[in-house]
Amino acid sequence: MNSLKMVYVDIYHTKFEDDGIMPKELIHLHAMDVYTNISVAEIIEQLRLCIYHRYGDGLFIKAEEFQTECFLTVEIFFGDDYSSLTDYLSSINLPHKIPKQISKLTNNDVALSVDFMANQEEIKELEVLLKRLGYTSEVYFIERVAFSRGADDYHENVILAFITGAVEALGSRVMHKLIDKFEEHQEVRIHRIDIDHILTYISEETGINKQDLRVGKRVSISNTQTEIIILNRYKNIRVIYDEKNCKLIEYEVRDKTQTMI
Repeated sequence: MNSLKMVYVDIYHTKFEDDGIMPKELIHLHAMDVYTNISVAEIIEQLRLCIYHRYGDGLFIKAEEFQTECFLTVEIFFGDDYSSLTDYLSSINLPHKIPKQISKLTNNDVALSVDFMANQEEIKELEVLLKRLGYTSEVYFIERVAFSRGADDYHENVILAFITGAVEALGSRVMHKLIDKFEEHQEVRIHRIDIDHILTYISEETGINKQDLRVGKRVSISNTQTEIIILNRYKNIRVIYDEKNCKLIEYEVRDKTQTMI
């Protein structure tokens, strides 16, 4: 991942039903763009500390991080004072901006997904393991999720793109090594997806500029079908894709605020 990154931040206050458990409304408090060389993991940790200091508990943070940009959503559960968050974000904001770039997969869009990584060290270990197996890879996308309400949770879902190696030969040899390394719930999987075809189709159908669409998390839902999240700052587009027949089956466009409630 590049050290310099544009981070698009949106801060919300979550209102709950009378039972105090089920969310009923998200109020958008603030949006800002931050150009920084601070790692996204460190930014999340500092935002958590700001919310803990002000409210003691109650937060949900999700970062969808690509090579040169990141969409960062912050939910505050127990109040709407976000001044300490914006003070911190302003303090790490650098004056110069980079031109907008597009994060692309390589080698016919063959990528490896692993969920519930604990930290950056695990991701580096995965890259080293792949290199020993003859594959050079780079991190294409990381989804980082932090939650706190009585109990804390933090995890990372990662997608690595293959740069070198006999990509067409990826199969049981690599998967056996990875399955031995990771737990079953981490859902190690290799995807072969025609990304350009999907983005072109979604852009034509929705009217969203193809250059503004990013390919995020993907989840295997059967032996042949994969759920892919296409996203931009405020939209999530859920795509069901048939990898065996290289065919898009269906899609659904939702505001991100709908997926957060």
